[in-house]
Amino acid sequence: MRFVNSKAGLDWISVSELPLSSETLTSWATRPECGAVVTFTGTARNSSTRGHAIEALEYDTSVELAETRIAQVIGIARSRWPTLGPVAIHHRIGTVRVGEPAVVVALSSPHRQAAYEASQFCIDT
Repeated sequence: MRFVNSKAGLDWISVSELPLSSETLTSWATRPECGAVVTFTGTARNSSTRGHAIEALEYDTSVELAETRIAQVIGIARSRWPTLGPVAIHHRIGTVRVGEPAVVVALSSPHRQAAYEASQFCIDT
C-alpha cells in the first residue's frame, strides 16, 4: 500500500491479499471541498459469461508493477478531470471468494459529473 502525493491531493493505492473495505475508502475520499463521492466495488460473482460455476477468483501479479500501473491510471484521470479530489484504488490479489470485493475505486470531486466519469475511467482502464 502506498500514498502518492499528487498535485490535487493524495492518491491511495493498494494491491494486497488483505480484505477490502469500500466504507473505509469512501470515508477517506470524503472531503469538505468535494460535493460528490463515487465508490465502485467490484465483487467476485458466482458465474462466468460462459456459464461456469465460480467459487472464487485467484489474482496473481507483481505488486510493484500493479501499483505503478494504477498510479499511471490515476495520473491520466487527473489530467482529464483536473478538479478531482482524493482518489483511492485498491485491488486484491490471492484468493477472492464469491461476494468478496476484488477491487474498490473511491474518489471525490466538487461536482458529480467529473466524479462519475473519472470513476468509470479508473475501473475500465
